[in-house]
Amino acid sequence: MPFSLSTKNELARVFPEGACCARAELAAIASLDGKWGKDGKLEVTSSNAAAARKVYTLLKKLYRTENQVAARKKRRLDKKNLYVVSAQGVQQLVDDPLAQPDTDALPSKRCCRRSFLRGAFLARGSATNPNRGYHLEFWTSSKREAERIVGCLESFGIAAGISTRKRGLVVYLKEGEKIAHLLSLMGAHRALLRFENVRIMKGMRGQVNRLVNCETANMDKTVQAAMKQVAQIRKIQEKIGLDKLPPKLRDLALLRLEHPYATFAELGELLTPRVTKSGVSYRMGRLAKIAEDLGEG
Repeated sequence: MPFSLSTKNELARVFPEGACCARAELAAIASLDGKWGKDGKLEVTSSNAAAARKVYTLLKKLYRTENQVAARKKRRLDKKNLYVVSAQGVQQLVDDPLAQPDTDALPSKRCCRRSFLRGAFLARGSATNPNRGYHLEFWTSSKREAERIVGCLESFGIAAGISTRKRGLVVYLKEGEKIAHLLSLMGAHRALLRFENVRIMKGMRGQVNRLVNCETANMDKTVQAAMKQVAQIRKIQEKIGLDKLPPKLRDLALLRLEHPYATFAELGELLTPRVTKSGVSYRMGRLAKIAEDLGEG
């Protein structure tokens, strides 16, 4: 199941304990996906069946009203259903500033703001599969709606961006830490676990890749240095012969030719008597100086 859909299905089954939080969540959905009619009539449209059921349940629980649920096809080319929840006699909800479209009103309580964000996500939210990238967004039809959601997110220390789309504005998060924080705030604990598992695996793969890249870079440097040393020894061999070298340098030169990819520590172990890594480095430096003094040609 797509990550966005599974997250919405999970949130649709999270019901606030307090009536104030339930009203805040319903108000968020009504303000973004609702249409107001005469005499306190509300019509909420959703493409998510679980979200529509939640709206139905909240309306009945909070306002003891008679609700009707209808389903109709969205378009001929789209096989998905569009669910419409209609309710009469919800004037109290109509009068709630939080439920008004194109307003900047926000709940005063922290718990209610969490519920408000949950409702906003059910109405207009979507999230990319974390395996493909980190992106969560809310689609809005006006700048005021977008700024309202941004303000609610900022009250929890989550800074969001706003971008323009053809039909409206999008409030978005692209950082994994921010998305994880929001999922936790909304109560999407299963989605959060799935998201964090992906983040951990990506982090581990990134760390392994960095280590491999580092090892590869170090190996490349070692190989290049060894090839340079072999070339210097060959030069000495051709110009004056290795037998003209002092015994300690001759032994090291022969070992380097025999073991071109060995490290200084490994070469030191092969010498008799054994020589430290720094000792091998010093002798190799002397060989390089001899090769340099021999000049070109």
